[in-house]
Amino acid sequence: MIKLKYDVKCGWNQLYIVEKDLEMDITNMVIPDDDIVEQIKVDDPEYVKPTEQEIYDDLKGLSDKQLLDTLINDFGIDYSIFSDREYYAHTYFKDYCKKENCLPGIFEISNIDILLVDNDPSSPNYVPPLRASEVMSILNITRQTLTSYVKRGLIKLEPNPNGKQYRYSAKSVYALLDGKKKH
Repeated sequence: MIKLKYDVKCGWNQLYIVEKDLEMDITNMVIPDDDIVEQIKVDDPEYVKPTEQEIYDDLKGLSDKQLLDTLINDFGIDYSIFSDREYYAHTYFKDYCKKENCLPGIFEISNIDILLVDNDPSSPNYVPPLRASEVMSILNITRQTLTSYVKRGLIKLEPNPNGKQYRYSAKSVYALLDGKKKH
């Protein structure tokens, strides 16, 4: 699965909201379905459907602007999926927007990350979730700090099939570890 993670700033000069760490699955938007692949092969018999890894590798090094331009221009993704100004006006600014057609003048997307998420244990990119004791050992932290990191969104929880204990995203743990090493 290929996901975008991004922040949105929406509003006016003096009045705006910022939503952080929004996520959107874009797999079906960037990888053609089998019907489209067959149509492409009519004109180009050598065409091979790209894998999620290949698309991810092509997109991961781009700046925010380059990534948005590529998604819109090369993949045909409609920018309006990011910028539903009416939703923001009616959800966050309903008291401010009492008149019709009152739409926020500012709409910015920033801090865009492209993520390759793989929850398939048979995949080479799969990283199994970690137990609390493993996370605390890797990061050299206490359980209280682990709880704080989870509440602040620095470490993501993953569903556990037995439903009894939490599992922690290894990718978010190692990303946090990388960030700690850089400081």
